[in-house]
Amino acid sequence: MDNKANNKKWCFCVAGNIVKTRIDENGTLRYGTSAFTGGTKVYLQGRFWSDYYKNKGEISVIGLSRGKRYEWLKVPVTAIENVRFQRVFNPKVVDMMEYYEFESAWWHRTANDRREAKAFAEAWNNGTLIGNPVENIEKKDAVPEPEPEKRSSIHNFFKRLFCGK
Repeated sequence: MDNKANNKKWCFCVAGNIVKTRIDENGTLRYGTSAFTGGTKVYLQGRFWSDYYKNKGEISVIGLSRGKRYEWLKVPVTAIENVRFQRVFNPKVVDMMEYYEFESAWWHRTANDRREAKAFAEAWNNGTLIGNPVENIEKKDAVPEPEPEKRSSIHNFFKRLFCGK
């Protein structure tokens, strides 16, 4: 039985969650991202996070999309919260990490990969990644409410539905 557990596929990773609500660059209130709903768990590809994407404010992730399929996409770093180090056991996610054309961009099962993934998660949370736009981001609770005329109609619908306003 112990041998069976050792054969189970897994690898080290850095995971995070998509924020429930955020203000985009146009000042519009958004729920999650275009591909992921708020609260979705995503696995960050940070091993070779290039300066280009750091400066652009994007990172590649694997996550369960709104279409209920695991997809590999780029998302804004401002849309990710609760970044942590962990192991992933989901066979679909592990297969995507192992058979993706840039397999070396993901952490795997070595002690060195474990150290790198832990360091990446700590650096993300401390804001010490060089060129990381996360260090200048206020926490989600500190995001100012958009002007009433800039709120989406769905926001107003849910506010009336749940708050009675």
